[in-house]
Amino acid sequence: MKARTKARELALKALYAYEAGEDRAPAEVFDSLVVRSKLDKELKKFARGLFDKATGSLESIDSRISEISTNWPIDRITPIDRNILRISIAEFMAFPETPREVLINEAVELAKRYGAKNSPAFINGILDGYSSRSDSSGNNSSDRENSDSVKSDSVKSDSVNTESEKSN
Repeated sequence: MKARTKARELALKALYAYEAGEDRAPAEVFDSLVVRSKLDKELKKFARGLFDKATGSLESIDSRISEISTNWPIDRITPIDRNILRISIAEFMAFPETPREVLINEAVELAKRYGAKNSPAFINGILDGYSSRSDSSGNNSSDRENSDSVKSDSVKSDSVNTESEKSN
């Protein structure tokens, strides 16, 4: 598994634990999982950036998911699928340099690993719809412009990406 994939997985696990009713602040939930992680410092910062953006923008992200998944209200989407979508959209918003194809592929791989049989296709469809809407309408361009606050607290991609990770 590639390094950034592991960081996305850490962010997903933390978001899932947070949503599952951990009666703690988001930072506490993340910190309790990151101490067991073998990721290096830069990848932990990337994972924290994803987690912080997702938890800090839950209402906005859930609203966007609901707009696309018209036949599936957000509360009917399985928790793992919902959190894969949240982490992916958070990455789209906070790390615009991640190519959309990579972002969608990474989410589909997480869905294959953690989701149900139909999860990969569902995740792919929602993220493709999200990506298409942002391309055609420009509705999500402000998401990418407002990512500076997350980036200031998390790693900038050029300090994380090595040549071997760029294909990730």
